[in-house]
Amino acid sequence: MTPTTLLHDSRSLATWQAEHLALGGEVFPTLASLQWFIRQNRTELETQKAIISGKGSRGTMLTPNFDQITIGLLIGATENFGGTSSAS
Repeated sequence: MTPTTLLHDSRSLATWQAEHLALGGEVFPTLASLQWFIRQNRTELETQKAIISGKGSRGTMLTPNFDQITIGLLIGATENFGGTSSAS
């Protein structure tokens, strides 16, 4: 993905969260929950180019990579939680 495409296809947190809800998403029911997740995972999200961090009055933008990277982080967090697998 080129830098121009990455920038052009990026969305604000509010836009992404509204689309998430409109599509029936339940992982981030509020904008605050999305903001919290980003604060907790900022380094990894930046490293994986899932977000473009805001500077000054410019807000953080979510790149097209955000969905895939977030799924990986959430699955990894679940696996690291110490739960047991129901698979035999």
